[in-house]
Amino acid sequence: MAQSPSSPAARFTALHEAVNLDTGGLADGPDYDWIEQPREQVRRQGIRARLHLADLLAEQSPSEASDLAQTAAELNRYNEDAARYAMRTLARIGYTAGIHRRLQRLHDALDEIGEEPAAETIAVAAQLVGRTSGAAGSLNEQEAHPKERPDTSQPGTGT
Repeated sequence: MAQSPSSPAARFTALHEAVNLDTGGLADGPDYDWIEQPREQVRRQGIRARLHLADLLAEQSPSEASDLAQTAAELNRYNEDAARYAMRTLARIGYTAGIHRRLQRLHDALDEIGEEPAAETIAVAAQLVGRTSGAAGSLNEQEAHPKERPDTSQPGTGT
């Protein structure tokens, strides 16, 4: 019996194949005028495939789901939604240090473009850390708002 395209098994198979095929940037190397838009579309599709596959795996394989979410967040470094999702997957597996690290990576990325994480993102991280490890592991003010660093970003760095 054939699987319908919308069945969970078919979605899982298609997403798994998409993630496995997404091994790097489209036509990495050559810089043709026409390639940037398709390259960005493929990058975003790879991120979406990882996040959708992570959703499907969240219950049965939370560690694998978290790995996919972390990769998606790394591929989309400035995206706070991706970072919050990745932090939630880390909380599911009880990895408090990973939540701290993900927030710091987001902060570092946003700092490159003169931005900082939204209050919502910091609150989500603090809530997840508190829920995962109790009061002793909660984010303190220094971790939620790291010390000011000299601006080492270069002009023209975009998202």
